[in-house]
Amino acid sequence: MPVAGKMDWEEARQGKDSEDDVFSDDISLADESDDEGPPGTTRKIFTNSRERWRQQNVSGAFTELRKLVPTHPPDKKLSKNEILRMAIRYIKLLTGVLSWQQHQYMQSTNNNCITQNCNYNSKIHSPKEKLHNCSS
Repeated sequence: MPVAGKMDWEEARQGKDSEDDVFSDDISLADESDDEGPPGTTRKIFTNSRERWRQQNVSGAFTELRKLVPTHPPDKKLSKNEILRMAIRYIKLLTGVLSWQQHQYMQSTNNNCITQNCNYNSKIHSPKEKLHNCSS
């Protein structure tokens, strides 16, 4: 009894297309028929091989991304969805830390200028010039 979506030998001999063949994006390879198997076997092998390579490539990318996302315990198994969500949260956290550091730096620079009684016009001088003027 044939499985839904699969093409059996008899259908292949009669030239009927399976659902996979109808929606396939392979246009570069013509059906090559060997005497040993049904027509289109070479194309299916190529398509399966290409899909396997694609899956391995995606999985490898997720593995690399997983190494960069901190969790406790560090070797905790995460799904692809969890890896993406954790990566987004981690990027947002790091962005916040950078923003906080910049704010702290600007605040400490301004405090140094005030304690040293630096006089500058904020409309004329850039932040780098302010820092330079305060340090001299």
